[in-house]
Formats: sequence, C-alpha cells, structure tokens
Amino acid sequence: MSIVEFIIFKNNKHPEYYISSADLLTRNLDRRVETLISLTDSNVIDDLKWIIDVLNEDQINSYKMNDKGKWIRVKGDFDSHQWLIDYSDEKKRKKKMEVIIIFQ
Repeated sequence: MSIVEFIIFKNNKHPEYYISSADLLTRNLDRRVETLISLTDSNVIDDLKWIIDVLNEDQINSYKMNDKGKWIRVKGDFDSHQWLIDYSDEKKRKKKMEVIIIFQ
C-alpha cells in the first residue's frame, strides 16, 4: 500500500507545501528510503489545496475532535473518496472524448 503525506508549514503567512512518500516517523525512516519534496508550482499547490478542501468535507470516512478532545464520527452522506474517484473518471472520459474529436 502506498501512502502520500501532505505536509503544510504555515511559515508566517508564507506557507510551504510538501509531499512525502511516508509519514515522518522513526519507523519509516530507519530502514527505508523515503522521499520528501517541496511543491513550488502554484498550479500543483492549488490542486493540492482543492483536494484537501474536498477531503475536509467528507462525512463517511471522517472524525472530528470535539471541545473535550474526544473524536466523534462525522455523520452524513458525502464520501470524498468516492467523489474524487468519480471526478477522476469523468475527467478521463472527457479527455478521451477530446482525443476522439481531435483525430476525427
């Protein structure tokens, strides 16, 4: 299983965005090679922010911490994972249609 971590450092109103091949825990860094790269392309950063916004709206796979520090399961119907899959599939279909139109 592959895991990608999004890491955002606020940096005094100048955020820095990174993606990593694993969470930065000792168990992941002692016996493996992991990567951490800085994102500098504003289009990529905007896409990442958009993905994070969609994931933050999830009501199926999410928990929120209440005022007492207890994790409460979010209730609702919006599944961000399925939505992103469907969105990706739709983009692929549109891209295929564009290719077909170009070659006709």
